[in-house]
Amino acid sequence: MRTTTRRWARAVAVCVAAGALVAPAASAAEPGCVPFTAVGAGQDHSLAVGPGGTVWSWGDNSRGQLGTGSTDDGFEPAPVSGIAGVTAVDGGADHSLALTATGSVWAWGNNGYGELGDGTSTSRSRPYQLALSGITAIAAGARHSLAIGEGGVLWAWGDNTYGQLGDGTTTERHTPTQVPGLTNVVAVAGGQWHTLAVTADGRVWAWGEGRGGQLGDGAVTSRTSPVRLAAPTGVVGVAAGEENSLAVTAGGAVWGWGKNRNGEVGDGTTVQRNAPVATSVLTTAVSVAARITSSMARAADGSLWAWGDNTWGRIPGPSGAAYVPTQVTGLPAVQAFANGFQHTLAVDAAGAVWSWGHNGNGQVGAGEPDETYEPQALCVAPTAVAAPPDPPSVESCSPFTAISAGAYSTAAVGAGGGVWTWGSNTVGQLGDGTRVDRHRPALVAGLTGITAVAMSGLHVLALDGDGAVWAWGSNAYGQLGDGTRIDRDRPFRVPGLPRITAIATGYMHSLALGPGGTVWAWGMNSSGEVGDGTNTSRRTPVQLGTIAGVTAIAGGGNRSVALTGSGLVYEWATRAPSRTSPRASSASAASRRSRPGSSTPRPSPRRAS
Repeated sequence: MRTTTRRWARAVAVCVAAGALVAPAASAAEPGCVPFTAVGAGQDHSLAVGPGGTVWSWGDNSRGQLGTGSTDDGFEPAPVSGIAGVTAVDGGADHSLALTATGSVWAWGNNGYGELGDGTSTSRSRPYQLALSGITAIAAGARHSLAIGEGGVLWAWGDNTYGQLGDGTTTERHTPTQVPGLTNVVAVAGGQWHTLAVTADGRVWAWGEGRGGQLGDGAVTSRTSPVRLAAPTGVVGVAAGEENSLAVTAGGAVWGWGKNRNGEVGDGTTVQRNAPVATSVLTTAVSVAARITSSMARAADGSLWAWGDNTWGRIPGPSGAAYVPTQVTGLPAVQAFANGFQHTLAVDAAGAVWSWGHNGNGQVGAGEPDETYEPQALCVAPTAVAAPPDPPSVESCSPFTAISAGAYSTAAVGAGGGVWTWGSNTVGQLGDGTRVDRHRPALVAGLTGITAVAMSGLHVLALDGDGAVWAWGSNAYGQLGDGTRIDRDRPFRVPGLPRITAIATGYMHSLALGPGGTVWAWGMNSSGEVGDGTNTSRRTPVQLGTIAGVTAIAGGGNRSVALTGSGLVYEWATRAPSRTSPRASSASAASRRSRPGSSTPRPSPRRAS
């Protein structure tokens, strides 16, 4: 529906409710208008969080970034169906991210660089849930995406041309990849081609494209791994633009660095800053935002400040540039704001969304594609929003490529390398962060690119395409390999292993096949099932030095078996505690052989055909 628009002296109030007009006021959250709590802005599209965590979108939709199921631009806010419980949203160049209260991440829009994290490069015009859980914050770069997980680990995916994913490479990633060597992250921001993060100690880390000085490490060199900045300290938030960066400290100071041709650093000059400098005007800031060649900050009193390029009226008034933070007029106190490439959004204390700037694709949301150089308040009529889809069913997970059964649980590898689990969950063996049994398959968050799973008792191993081993579930005897005996209900990467090619589990122990056919083992060892010549349980992986050239491994109960390329079968850990290291048997051995320490005969190992 096209709305009626009337221009007032300062702000334009638009009501989508049957063309009713809302007069300008200190707040435009009039009765009958949807109240909002958060906003996010992409290049030319806008996002907002409404009642019940519903998502609303408007603006450019050429790549499906509005999530409406089409590619038609939206000139007024419209609800996005199939998603609710959202607490935060953010937009990249032409993709969108949403974070729910339960820690799940949804994505839609352009996927040409894998920025949706679904393992493909196919764009989506409706929200898709990623294989992540326990997420506390999200951020969208131009064509890459970021998420902070439990323990402050950072996940990144999408475009990596300049190393903005921080994994030490420039390889594009189509599924979330953990940024190595970086933990305790509390805030993150994605720029055009660079990334910023804040750790719990108040320090800033930067990586990606650096030719404009936007990394702040004193150089103009790109970095593929995080580097820690010498200053500032006590930082609580960051923002990343095209070639400029911002940080805000707990004391309210704003620091800027990078390309400064329009004054976006905020130090009163247009001199490029390769290291952070403090702005002198604003000392009570609580949050910052940056896009292309402009910067913004919200002060403790709710006032909004802007500096840098003013072509599209980010700073209401004459066009041009502001070289120091300047207060935005015509706004009440705001609780949240977002900086698009050439437009701005803000939410006031009553929940009204204010918008202004470039409007060629309707990103201002006023119902007309007219440019708007001063803030206007949007009134959106309540609209029925479709309920979120049912949880994934078996049909939606198939086809599966691998499966393994434990004592009372099952794990399977689905298309794209995701892991699905169901059944008993008494010790977290389903890997979903709970101890709740599941009667249908559920996707394990945080795992992608998995090629194999092993579950025989109450713990699970998973092997990814990079040769890393992940573990979760019971850890009573150290079978998870983390050096403790603490159960885990979410996957973690087992340390101390080389590139692994195969995995296996016994009831309370774990096995892995490494380079050159080496065997690694850990966990319960009361019967010698680890195979290190002792009966001492091992809480971290140990390499078995007595065998090599192994091509296959298997575990069951308190027993371990290995097959070599020459056809020898090694076995260790029967009920006789004397057998604590591997013993070889050939396929031509007698069909029955006595067990050491016992007069009971048993079958000889058979050679694999």
